[in-house]
Amino acid sequence: MKKLLPLALILALLLSACGAPEDAIEGVTAENYPRIDGSADAMPLIQLVFEKVHTQYSGGDYPMEALGAQASYKALLAGELDLVIAPLPDEAVLAEAQSAGMELETRALEYGGLYAVTLAGLADDAPARLIADWLLSGEAAAEIEALSA
Repeated sequence: MKKLLPLALILALLLSACGAPEDAIEGVTAENYPRIDGSADAMPLIQLVFEKVHTQYSGGDYPMEALGAQASYKALLAGELDLVIAPLPDEAVLAEAQSAGMELETRALEYGGLYAVTLAGLADDAPARLIADWLLSGEAAAEIEALSA
């Protein structure tokens, strides 16, 4: 038993050292990554978020294409997406949300007039909310600014 204790300590240290990268989005992992899509002009932001979580894709191609704003909003209202990054929803989307008894939460991003949009009422620790919060954080600002350059 005494011989196993040092081994357990070494394994614990290795596991903590191999955890999420320091610049990762806290609370969001590959296992709980929410379903995100949006307009074509949002792909650089979506890819940035994806690469923060799925580090094996850093510098590589994001493995999908944008649905487009309208299709993304319809997928959000249908429960198929958790977060949309796109221009503000149009009147048709807002009317559909209202008739379904859903409220959209929009947050203006400092990138190309885009918004991070989720359904209102998400828990504070919901991955989609954590990503929207991260996109508005000072931590993300320099990286988003670099995308704009």
